[in-house]
Amino acid sequence: MRANLGSLGDLPGAVNDAAARLRSSLSDRPVQLGLMGAGIALLLIGVGASIASGDLKVVAILIGVLAAPFLIALAAWRPYLFPYGLYLLLVPFDNLLSLGGSGTATKLIGAVTVVAVLFAIVRQRRLVRPALTVPLAVIYAMWMLVTTLWAPDLGPAIEAAKSVFQIILLFVVLSSAPIDERDLRAICLLIVISGIAAALYGIWYFHQNPPTPESRLFVDVGGRKIDPNAFADSLLAPFALALVALTNTRTVHVVLASLAALAVIGEGILITLSREGMLGCVVVAAVVLVMSRRRALALALLLPALALMLAVAPSVLPRLADAISTGGAGRTSIWQVDLHAWLAHPVFGWGAGSAFQAYSANVLAVAPTDFAGWDRPPHNLVLNTLLDVGIVGLVLLMAAYLMMYRQLARIPRGDQLYDLRVGLTASLIGLSLVSLFIDNTTDKYVWVVLCAIAQLRTVYLTRAAPARPLGVP
Repeated sequence: MRANLGSLGDLPGAVNDAAARLRSSLSDRPVQLGLMGAGIALLLIGVGASIASGDLKVVAILIGVLAAPFLIALAAWRPYLFPYGLYLLLVPFDNLLSLGGSGTATKLIGAVTVVAVLFAIVRQRRLVRPALTVPLAVIYAMWMLVTTLWAPDLGPAIEAAKSVFQIILLFVVLSSAPIDERDLRAICLLIVISGIAAALYGIWYFHQNPPTPESRLFVDVGGRKIDPNAFADSLLAPFALALVALTNTRTVHVVLASLAALAVIGEGILITLSREGMLGCVVVAAVVLVMSRRRALALALLLPALALMLAVAPSVLPRLADAISTGGAGRTSIWQVDLHAWLAHPVFGWGAGSAFQAYSANVLAVAPTDFAGWDRPPHNLVLNTLLDVGIVGLVLLMAAYLMMYRQLARIPRGDQLYDLRVGLTASLIGLSLVSLFIDNTTDKYVWVVLCAIAQLRTVYLTRAAPARPLGVP
């Protein structure tokens, strides 16, 4: 009896010892990677099954329950590997992962990421002072909310403001959290892997389904669609980072992996026949060429690749050639109407999410030569912003973008982070270019790049001066 009582008396000490051993095990990188692999594998199986079956909720809940023990442990210690790593992998498939009225699975994982990173901030008692971009983004979100007061349709206005608030919340949290170079490079690697996965899926889908009249990729799974232009644009950052990896490595396996990644991602962009996506690729490659420390190697790789692209994809040149004759697939007529609509409310805009209504209200007054139908989106970030939130909103948004470029410019040539500066600069310039032909303000693949730039700034600054403890001004 005494022996039993003695054993019970030692129970707290045994529990503490077990907890200490568990913490020690979880701090080992192989254990963390094993937990991440096991958890993410189960979740990806669920994602694949849900896309095939169309019943995402049931499968996601089942796999989530099975994977929960692995993933909770990993999220507590390495939130950039999970859940943020899973978020990065699923961003290109966002439109296919609908949860009905609850948004998408990617949105849900983004919310979990916010909680996990906030927990990491509190656990480490460390906080990073964010750049001026963060308050500018918050003010922009607040202004968008204010504009819902005069929007012609409150429902779309609230939805638009809510989408902006959610994506900016993730941006604010990631901009304020400590991060080391190892995790940042893991994030960039996951961006490339997500691009490879998306391109492979697009190639498979393109060859498994009847071709469209234009012979371009249109993903449509049970009514859940991915616009070919958005699909191509989502591959620009993976393309840029893979190209930088190729021009900055001297190891054979990285060279081969980078070449394979570029081939797959390049094919994924080509099958969309997206003019803006292909133009974005050219600009990304040009930026990498100009900024690279190994320009001769980059040029030697890019010129044959361009010639090969034109040889294996003969439909590219006719597609590019008819851009002028068709007015950019009707975009010039749409822009003509939208400019007329903006002049009606130039300073404060029509209200959040009102670009469609603004177009329809003015299309008859303008009577464009090429009528593109009713309720047409602006296909231009600047025009969409002017219509929704006016000059006030555009100034805030452009100031935030300019601050992102300023953050990148702080990293000097020769710094060990310079390769990431080149990759993210090329990504941001490419995405800025394609935003002239599509409104990507709330597209998650854009904000992934913006978050990575903010995290690059954090790594660069905290190498010399550590992040300040919580509660210390």
